Amino acid sequence: MKFINIDMDLLRALVCVSDTRGFTQAAKKLFRTQSAISLQIKKLERLTDRQLVERGKEIRLTPAGLKVHEYALKILELNDELISSVANEHIPLRVRIGLPELHDQQLIEKMLDSIDSFNAQYSFLSDGSENLSNMVDCHLLDIAVLLRSEPNGEQAIGKIPMSWVSTRDSRLHLDNNVALALPAPGSAIRRAAQKALEDQGRHFSILCTAHDLIPLKAAIAAGKAIGVLPTGSVPCDLRILDSGELPALPQLHLCTKVSSQASPAVYKIAAHMTGILALGLTA
Repeated sequence: MKFINIDMDLLRALVCVSDTRGFTQAAKKLFRTQSAISLQIKKLERLTDRQLVERGKEIRLTPAGLKVHEYALKILELNDELISSVANEHIPLRVRIGLPELHDQQLIEKMLDSIDSFNAQYSFLSDGSENLSNMVDCHLLDIAVLLRSEPNGEQAIGKIPMSWVSTRDSRLHLDNNVALALPAPGSAIRRAAQKALEDQGRHFSILCTAHDLIPLKAAIAAGKAIGVLPTGSVPCDLRILDSGELPALPQLHLCTKVSSQASPAVYKIAAHMTGILALGLTA
């Protein structure tokens, strides 16, 4: 007899589709795209060799789907019980969180304050969004907050306006070759800034590049370069250049991504973080 092992994520997807009565809401709850949830259900149907979901205006489980759903609830409950039982409840949960390049400091501070209530220890890594996304895929991070030109399968939270910034008396934007301080290659901020200048036919050179804000801000504050920052987190000693001085920048998408191996407790923290970030964007 051939043994077939069913991935817990497939069972969790089926239960979530049933609970939310749709792929869209299930995707939001599990921090996946709708197409990813659909593929998980199809894979589960292939493994069981049965149609499990009736697709249409209203999502319903077939008789076979109801049977798998019944077992899925029991299996997931046992799985979560096992994880809880082997973990020492006196040892705080360790959560690895990635923060994007040039993140909005005030927004991140609100998020960090809000997760203090969880019994967890946090380690943070600030890097480019592309690197953070890859680290989540490799399970080197549990949760990542990302800046994207467009969401790429992550949970979209909202849009972040970006601005060109310089010292208050800077005239670098008038130069034929604009000196820039930008995040490292692969950054959505860097791509947006370069494209905006190229589309306007402006020449530029990148004087300073880094994932971290400190060296970039130092180059800007010294009057050596112009930079790009989230509009809501521009320091008072810098000024925002208006659209008449440099081309307008597009808004970027703030997203969250969670490791597929994350525990239910980590998913709960990620959902809480997402809610706080969303509230911060609308405040």
